[in-house]
Amino acid sequence: MPDSVVETLGWSDAGEVELKAGRCTRSGADGMIDLHRVSVTADAQEAYDERCAGLDPEAGESVDWLGDQEACATDPAAADYAYLVTLTGDDELVEAFIAPNVETPDHRVVQGLTELAEGYPAG
Repeated sequence: MPDSVVETLGWSDAGEVELKAGRCTRSGADGMIDLHRVSVTADAQEAYDERCAGLDPEAGESVDWLGDQEACATDPAAADYAYLVTLTGDDELVEAFIAPNVETPDHRVVQGLTELAEGYPAG
Protein backbone atom coordinates (compact mmCIF):
# COMPACT_ATOMS: atom_id res chain seq x y z
CA MET A 1 0.00 0.00 0.00
CA PRO A 2 1.76 3.14 -1.16
CA ASP A 3 2.28 6.16 1.09
CA SER A 4 0.81 8.26 -1.72
CA VAL A 5 -2.68 7.06 -0.71
CA VAL A 6 -2.14 8.44 2.80
CA GLU A 7 -0.86 11.69 1.29
CA THR A 8 -3.90 11.89 -1.01
CA LEU A 9 -6.19 11.53 2.00
CA GLY A 10 -4.28 14.31 3.78
CA TRP A 11 -3.62 12.11 6.79
CA SER A 12 -0.58 12.39 9.05
CA ASP A 13 -1.14 9.25 11.17
CA ALA A 14 -2.33 6.21 9.22
CA GLY A 15 -0.20 3.70 11.11
CA GLU A 16 2.07 1.06 9.66
CA VAL A 17 1.17 -1.37 6.89
CA GLU A 18 0.09 -4.79 8.15
CA LEU A 19 -0.13 -7.81 5.86
CA LYS A 20 -2.27 -10.63 7.16
CA ALA A 21 -4.38 -13.34 5.55
CA GLY A 22 -4.41 -11.73 2.11
CA ARG A 23 -5.24 -8.28 3.47
CA CYS A 24 -3.16 -5.13 3.45
CA THR A 25 -4.28 -2.78 6.24
CA ARG A 26 -3.17 0.52 7.74
CA SER A 27 -4.82 1.79 10.89
CA GLY A 28 -3.89 4.86 12.89
CA ALA A 29 -5.35 7.90 14.61
CA ASP A 30 -6.48 9.42 11.29
CA GLY A 31 -8.35 6.35 10.08
CA MET A 32 -8.19 2.92 8.53
CA ILE A 33 -7.39 1.73 5.00
CA ASP A 34 -7.94 -1.88 3.93
CA LEU A 35 -7.26 -3.58 0.61
CA HIS A 36 -7.70 -7.22 -0.32
CA ARG A 37 -8.33 -9.63 -3.16
CA VAL A 38 -11.27 -12.04 -3.09
CA SER A 39 -10.87 -15.23 -5.11
CA VAL A 40 -14.11 -16.33 -6.73
CA THR A 41 -14.73 -19.99 -7.48
CA ALA A 42 -18.09 -19.51 -9.22
CA ASP A 43 -19.22 -16.85 -11.70
CA ALA A 44 -17.16 -13.69 -11.01
CA GLN A 45 -19.79 -11.36 -12.49
CA GLU A 46 -22.46 -12.87 -10.23
CA ALA A 47 -20.20 -12.59 -7.17
CA TYR A 48 -19.46 -8.97 -8.08
CA ASP A 49 -23.17 -8.15 -8.53
CA GLU A 50 -24.03 -9.75 -5.17
CA ARG A 51 -21.19 -7.94 -3.39
CA CYS A 52 -22.24 -4.57 -4.84
CA ALA A 53 -25.90 -5.15 -3.93
CA GLY A 54 -24.90 -5.94 -0.35
CA LEU A 55 -22.83 -2.84 0.37
CA ASP A 56 -24.17 -0.65 3.18
CA PRO A 57 -25.50 1.97 3.83
CA GLU A 58 -26.90 1.68 0.31
CA ALA A 59 -26.24 -0.73 -2.48
CA GLY A 60 -23.03 0.08 -4.27
CA GLU A 61 -23.50 2.24 -7.32
CA SER A 62 -21.54 1.66 -10.51
CA VAL A 63 -18.69 4.13 -10.83
CA ASP A 64 -16.45 5.13 -13.72
CA TRP A 65 -13.38 6.15 -11.73
CA LEU A 66 -11.36 3.25 -13.10
CA GLY A 67 -11.99 3.70 -16.80
CA ASP A 68 -13.04 0.41 -18.41
CA GLN A 69 -12.68 -1.61 -15.21
CA GLU A 70 -16.06 -2.57 -13.76
CA ALA A 71 -16.46 -1.10 -10.27
CA CYS A 72 -19.08 -0.15 -7.70
CA ALA A 73 -18.74 1.92 -4.55
CA THR A 74 -20.62 3.42 -1.67
CA ASP A 75 -21.00 7.19 -1.58
CA PRO A 76 -18.43 8.58 0.89
CA ALA A 77 -20.91 11.32 1.83
CA ALA A 78 -23.50 8.72 2.93
CA ALA A 79 -21.48 7.17 5.78
CA ASP A 80 -18.31 7.46 7.84
CA TYR A 81 -16.53 5.17 5.40
CA ALA A 82 -16.32 4.28 1.71
CA TYR A 83 -16.07 0.89 0.02
CA LEU A 84 -15.03 0.06 -3.53
CA VAL A 85 -15.42 -3.32 -5.25
CA THR A 86 -13.80 -3.98 -8.61
CA LEU A 87 -14.16 -6.92 -10.96
CA THR A 88 -10.59 -7.54 -12.07
CA GLY A 89 -10.86 -10.80 -13.97
CA ASP A 90 -12.68 -14.05 -14.40
CA ASP A 91 -11.87 -15.25 -10.92
CA GLU A 92 -11.29 -12.33 -8.57
CA LEU A 93 -12.58 -9.14 -7.03
CA VAL A 94 -10.51 -6.43 -5.38
CA GLU A 95 -12.08 -4.60 -2.45
CA ALA A 96 -10.83 -1.34 -0.96
CA PHE A 97 -12.12 0.33 2.22
CA ILE A 98 -11.36 3.73 3.74
CA ALA A 99 -12.74 4.84 7.12
CA PRO A 100 -11.55 8.31 8.16
CA ASN A 101 -11.41 9.31 11.84
CA VAL A 102 -10.57 12.89 10.87
CA GLU A 103 -12.24 15.31 8.47
CA THR A 104 -11.41 14.04 4.99
CA PRO A 105 -13.08 15.58 1.92
CA ASP A 106 -15.12 13.10 -0.13
CA HIS A 107 -13.11 13.77 -3.30
CA ARG A 108 -9.93 12.74 -1.45
CA VAL A 109 -11.58 9.49 -0.32
CA VAL A 110 -12.63 8.75 -3.91
CA GLN A 111 -9.10 9.47 -5.15
CA GLY A 112 -7.63 7.27 -2.41
CA LEU A 113 -9.90 4.37 -3.39
CA THR A 114 -8.94 4.88 -7.02
CA GLU A 115 -5.22 4.80 -6.22
CA LEU A 116 -5.67 1.63 -4.16
CA ALA A 117 -7.54 -0.19 -6.93
CA GLU A 118 -5.25 0.99 -9.73
CA GLY A 119 -2.13 0.09 -7.79
CA TYR A 120 -3.23 -3.39 -6.75
CA PRO A 121 -1.07 -6.02 -8.48
CA ALA A 122 -2.83 -8.43 -10.78
CA GLY A 123 -3.02 -11.96 -9.47
